[in-house]
Amino acid sequence: MPHPHSWVYVTGKEPDPALSTDLLVLSRTTPVAEYRDGFGLGALALSPDGKRLYALNAFEGILYVLSGTEVLTRSPLSPWAHPILLPQERRMAVDTGTGWVYVAHPGFELLWILREDGWITQVLSSSIQILSPDPAHGVIWGGTSDRWLLAITGTTVSTLPIGSDPLFWPPVREIAVDPGRNYLYARSSAQLAVFSLTHPITASFWLTTLGEVYPPRALAVQPANGLAYVGSGIGPTGTVWIFEGATRVASRTVEGVPVSIGADPESGRVYVALSGTRQVAVLVGTELVFTVSLPFEPRRVWVSPWSRLAYVAGDVQVAALEGPRVRRILTPGIAPRDMVFDPGARLAILSHEGDNRLMWIEERILDRRIWLPLILKGP
Repeated sequence: MPHPHSWVYVTGKEPDPALSTDLLVLSRTTPVAEYRDGFGLGALALSPDGKRLYALNAFEGILYVLSGTEVLTRSPLSPWAHPILLPQERRMAVDTGTGWVYVAHPGFELLWILREDGWITQVLSSSIQILSPDPAHGVIWGGTSDRWLLAITGTTVSTLPIGSDPLFWPPVREIAVDPGRNYLYARSSAQLAVFSLTHPITASFWLTTLGEVYPPRALAVQPANGLAYVGSGIGPTGTVWIFEGATRVASRTVEGVPVSIGADPESGRVYVALSGTRQVAVLVGTELVFTVSLPFEPRRVWVSPWSRLAYVAGDVQVAALEGPRVRRILTPGIAPRDMVFDPGARLAILSHEGDNRLMWIEERILDRRIWLPLILKGP
């Protein structure tokens, strides 16, 4: 069927359901993007000066470097293996001190590093599931497929073991750091591990592993109050657990399952996307202050550090929230995946896994500014 922006999406149905279905994207009659299973762009990151945008195609293993809307370089990463599904975890990070770019793949014990003089690869002791930058402590955290974290500084990789009582079940799916109180929280699909961070980072240590939040599905820290918010649940209701370090402060029952959490330090609000509903729960401190109704089921949440707006993404739509008010509903493309913010230009930049496009949102007017079809063909 035709798309409102003159793009046509054509899928093929194989007689054997075990075979994959490809997706072909057309602009009028000219193919402009073709890729297996409709997978595309995943993680985004900005250089410290905001002049470079990095976009990772985690399916094909290609890193794009952009200046504005111009693609400067396109680097295929090798070796690379196509995932069965595009990963939920962010596997790219930028060091705000050096500007180096780090890329990981859970199938290889390797770390790709883009420096000023080009690419290098670092051999690791374990494969990395997620990369998470920590500017306050000057490291990139790597959540591994084993029972430890990796602290990455430049090309130096240090190991922080996750204690065994109780036993932590890897891999690490999400990492959040409280820069004020120096706690690190690491979420797996079964538990939450808590670390106390010290200087130097190599002396940091594990405090405890919490199993009461089973199964944890979302994690975020609110810097305004130093609390960690963990979403868990199965079925029609879920729970938002609130911790300060290893201490449980409160818990709140919500309708639906919390699958993504975003925090606004300025207002103190914490936005929780509730799967299975068309709602976003909003907490301040330990209190659930209101819920926001949407015309779609929410999947992901990002909060702009400039406009203080919460962007809530569904399968094809994105809502911009300001507290209880829905400022705008955008229909950007198939499967919004990641968002970064350029405070200098006052732009929100959104990637999509479904049609390999980037969307620039002018936050002053909350409108679509430009589309860029990034990927013409795989390597």
